[in-house]
Amino acid sequence: MSFIAEFTDNHGFKARLTSEKLYITSTGSQETFALRSIAGIGVYDDIKEYNENLREYDRKSELYEKALNSNRQGGIIFFILGIIALFPGLAKGDIQEIFIVISIILVFLGIIFYNHIPKYDNPTHPAMNSYFRIILVGGERSFQFNKNEVSATKIGVFINALEDTLTAYNHS
Repeated sequence: MSFIAEFTDNHGFKARLTSEKLYITSTGSQETFALRSIAGIGVYDDIKEYNENLREYDRKSELYEKALNSNRQGGIIFFILGIIALFPGLAKGDIQEIFIVISIILVFLGIIFYNHIPKYDNPTHPAMNSYFRIILVGGERSFQFNKNEVSATKIGVFINALEDTLTAYNHS
């Protein structure tokens, strides 16, 4: 069996085309479509879901930045108070008082560094989901794939090859 065209996204999606059939392999499934049953094809980007995920990402990023900034401000205040508390001991020259103040400063520095860890995870930027859509005589099927900069042009070439084999697209 010779393939006319093939597309792979390196994340589990593979489409192969012969003169009579379209073979789709995706995560967890393998399907075969007779070309005569295909009424249309295309690529669909789920912009609505991406925008929702982007809003959630912005909200989480804002919370993360607020947590990070509040921890920094609290740490600076404790550090300044510890330095101010050190001055009376230095003025008297009392070693025991200096040792106690230095111990307190070290404890506060430990608390500062512990609290410097943000309470929120730094969110990752959302990715847009893309789907290879096949419109069949009795419905449609969509297969998710990763449309990164490398495979974006390859899917276009594959769809053009598929259109050339479909009888509905032939202009003869």
